[in-house]
Amino acid sequence: MTNQPVLSKGGQSAEPCPTDSSPCYLLLDCARLIRRRFSGQLAGSGLSEPQWRVLAFVARSEGLSQTELAALLGLHKVALGEHIARLQQMAYLQRAADPADRRARRIYLAPAGRPLAEHMAQRFRGSMERVSGADRQQLHKRLQPPLQTLTRQLCPPETLQALDRLTLETSLHLVGVLARLLGRKLDGMLKPHGLSRLQWQALIGVYARPGTSQTELSQALGINKAVLGQILDVLETAAWLRRSADSEDRRIKRLAVEDSARYRVRDILRDCACLDRLIESALTGPALRQLVSTLSRMRRQLSEV
Repeated sequence: MTNQPVLSKGGQSAEPCPTDSSPCYLLLDCARLIRRRFSGQLAGSGLSEPQWRVLAFVARSEGLSQTELAALLGLHKVALGEHIARLQQMAYLQRAADPADRRARRIYLAPAGRPLAEHMAQRFRGSMERVSGADRQQLHKRLQPPLQTLTRQLCPPETLQALDRLTLETSLHLVGVLARLLGRKLDGMLKPHGLSRLQWQALIGVYARPGTSQTELSQALGINKAVLGQILDVLETAAWLRRSADSEDRRIKRLAVEDSARYRVRDILRDCACLDRLIESALTGPALRQLVSTLSRMRRQLSEV
């Protein structure tokens, strides 16, 4: 999939960049923006973002095993065990022996965890309602069929078994599940190039918008300006991109991918296209178009609010 050329500040067309029409990119970015939007509301709860996700999934379907939780959350069992242990110390979770296998432990909410889980769930619903407004139910209705199809086609059996135990109001959790699955694949592709996922996102943002400023890029990507500045510093030091003073206002720095790095960016884009082909192989044409248009709309709403 390709986009119309983007004009740089100097009027030259940029390289085609597939991010705005890439189902993989849209899934990853919507998941990131949802996490970012809600993480700001965790202040005062005493919970980290991973701890909240553990608590939320247990609250939705009590009695999950640690293996099932790990599959849903995309966490290593050791890391998940540490989060569960901490939530037990805080008296929010408790473990009980599995009646069918006394060696196994299933995870439940403790009495003190119930009001907190409900309070945080209400805050999350309110946060998402402010994003999608009256479109919320229609948005979820349009997302559910293609997301469920993708999940059944792409997720490993242990994740599907865990998903079957969940009782949820919307299909938004599938955005996170699929994003974690695809994100691990993308991380594996970026690692040989020394890039993190956020660094790659910033890099292709500059690649698609040569001559953009840090402020403009921050607004386009929905990344905090200070955080983006640190990412750009690393990319500049590694000779992926350069900053140049604006010809009309020397205080503004314009961004561009280094000429020597452009072929490397194109190579990575070609490699990453296999993730889109994976999604395209699982969906019919109309379902794929519906997924892309709905995720694009959600991403725009999440970035603007």
